[in-house]
Amino acid sequence: MEENKNLQKLLSELNLSQSEMAEILGISRQQFNNIINSRSTFTQKNLEILHDKFNINLNWLLYNEGAMLIDPKERAEVIKIRLKKGQILEIEYEE
Repeated sequence: MEENKNLQKLLSELNLSQSEMAEILGISRQQFNNIINSRSTFTQKNLEILHDKFNINLNWLLYNEGAMLIDPKERAEVIKIRLKKGQILEIEYEE
């Protein structure tokens, strides 16, 4: 997974600090730092917030596939994120 590199790119693109992003996600700065340093993973709620608030392409964030941002006109709602032991297995979008 490319979480740490893509998270750094995302913060830069959005001009946000780690503390600001942690606040948006409703987690501590330390929890966010753990995600950046691959010591922890996103929760389903974290991913939904990133997708809904910033139009982040979750496939880009997690798997480095596609563009960083989704055109709001083409954006589908996330309807299901399948997790196993904290790892993202599948992201299902509304058709």
